[in-house]
Amino acid sequence: MFIVDSYFLAVMLCVVTMFCWGSWGNTQKLAGKKWRYELFYWDYTIGILLFSIVMAFTLGSIGSEGRGFVEDLLQADRMNLGSALLGGIIFNASNILLSASISIAGMAVAFPLGVGLALVFGVCINYFSAPKGDPVILFLGVLLIVVAIVLNGIAAGKHVKGGQQTTAKKGIVLAAVAGILMSLFFRFVASAMDLDHFEAPTAGMITPYTAFFIFSAGIFLSNFLFNTVVMRKPFVGEPVGYGVYFKGSLNTHMVGILGGCVWSLGTLFSYIAAGKAGAAISYALGQGAPMIAAAWGIFIWKEFKGSSRLTNLLLTLMFILFISGLGLIVLAGKKGDAAASGTRPVLSVIFETDMGNDVDDALALDMLYKYKEAGQIRFLAMSTNKKSECSAGYLDIMNTWYGHTDIPIGVGLHTTEGDNQDRFVRAACELQKDGRPAFARTVKEYSGFPLSVPLYRKTLAAQPDASVVIISVGFSTNLAQLLDSPADAYSPLTGKELVAKKVVLLSTMMGGFEEPGFKEFNVKCDIPAAQKVINEWPTDIVASPFEVGNAILYPAASIRNDFTWADPHPLVVGYENYLPMPYDRQTWDLTSVLYAVEKEKSFFGTSVRGTITITDDAVTHFTPDPAGRHSYLTVTPDQAAAIRQYFIHLITQRPAKYPDV
Repeated sequence: MFIVDSYFLAVMLCVVTMFCWGSWGNTQKLAGKKWRYELFYWDYTIGILLFSIVMAFTLGSIGSEGRGFVEDLLQADRMNLGSALLGGIIFNASNILLSASISIAGMAVAFPLGVGLALVFGVCINYFSAPKGDPVILFLGVLLIVVAIVLNGIAAGKHVKGGQQTTAKKGIVLAAVAGILMSLFFRFVASAMDLDHFEAPTAGMITPYTAFFIFSAGIFLSNFLFNTVVMRKPFVGEPVGYGVYFKGSLNTHMVGILGGCVWSLGTLFSYIAAGKAGAAISYALGQGAPMIAAAWGIFIWKEFKGSSRLTNLLLTLMFILFISGLGLIVLAGKKGDAAASGTRPVLSVIFETDMGNDVDDALALDMLYKYKEAGQIRFLAMSTNKKSECSAGYLDIMNTWYGHTDIPIGVGLHTTEGDNQDRFVRAACELQKDGRPAFARTVKEYSGFPLSVPLYRKTLAAQPDASVVIISVGFSTNLAQLLDSPADAYSPLTGKELVAKKVVLLSTMMGGFEEPGFKEFNVKCDIPAAQKVINEWPTDIVASPFEVGNAILYPAASIRNDFTWADPHPLVVGYENYLPMPYDRQTWDLTSVLYAVEKEKSFFGTSVRGTITITDDAVTHFTPDPAGRHSYLTVTPDQAAAIRQYFIHLITQRPAKYPDV
């Protein structure tokens, strides 16, 4: 499906949203000259439904990211579909009342009052259910909007003539009721979507395109009840039957359908742009729609033509107070976000790798750079346990090319004699371009790299207690040596004591628990070290077993098509030199990185707590035990598909050093 990856494009879509939401009412004004609003509203809902279908099979089904519409619809949980449908029903009840208010009181009254009340009630409901933001600034903004709404109502009352007072009051009441209902609908739609992971939605949840289609279906289906009642018992005028609707001209019907499409365009854009533009920008621009509608009503439709100076003053104050209140609400949200980010600890990570044995290490390292650039981790250090100078050389190439030369690289002492192939890292190290090395280096000689265990001890000693996550995606050699290390100049603690004090989690790719007797590569290449770490490591260990990464393949098509902007790219050079292209590669090491950094997002299942043991011939076993410190990851087919899309989305993002221009 189409996902917005550009911040500038996302902001532009939010601007379009504001104008669409504030402008669709013009089509009702156009049709209203000869067409009852109840009849217009049928065409309006048809336009919404048709637009949602077209978008579902176009933008919702193209591209390599996310789930396509049909696939997403088939995997959706019934509760999520029902929630989006209910949101459409509630919205339709509110919007049909808003349309009635527009036909009676005009756009300049109905929109600020109805949508303004929806904003006020929505802010209050959301705050008291999940307090977020500065409450003083937040409710000062709400107060200003309430005053703006009151001034708008007073201005409307002063403008109408005596004989129209009763009808005008009815329009104001309808707008108020519409606003209250409108404040309730979105929570049902939002709960069905995984708004944080458009590129890899949680299994059972739905994408914005599917949600909008179901939401639109709820609007259309409920219209058979709501609009039929309003047609038979209208708020103003005589009852109208369906026969009149079918006698309408094509042009008249198309005006209503256009109105539905305009509103739908704004709504869909707000859904797909929010993740990239940020909540504050999308919220502020979207809720500016009432002012757009009021401007249409006052300056284009002349709804307050001939009003007194006092009425014009009230309208001016209404604009000023509404915009000011909206600005304060956005400011309160920003302050809340800043406070939350200030108290939320950033994950501190050390990466332990056997870079060179398999290219999934390189993909995993790319992820860590992206997390560092996003502010999600502090990348403290990395260490290679592979017996190859090109392993450390490739890590240095990656650091330099990605622009993270501040990350120290440690090299192992007495590394394992296990599999020592290094063709893909050697290819990158030896690649020439115009007679010179294709990739720059920061550390010129292998002797310039520090040893892994001293680097670990120096790094850990400088960190707060219980703050570090170690991600190990290779052999356990260096970690076993760390546990055995004595006190030194960096810390008076032994290695095991230092780990117990500073490390909170070891996320490791090792073992296998599905196939009896299975001997996983990382374990069998240094069995004594793996046994020592599993038996003596003093913190929690979460293992990503062979079967998890084996179920999630990174596609060769992405390597060939998504990195053409960089030639050469060290990740692509490594991938293309590991095995003959094209091949899709298992993502064993990537899963340990993903769990360590984003475990709260439930990409995986996890076993019960227990104890992992390793036999002398490298077979891993798991024994459930509530007091155990070990667990392992699991993955369903739906989760695997979602994770694969998330990997593609994250890895294909350009590094900060190479902005998309």
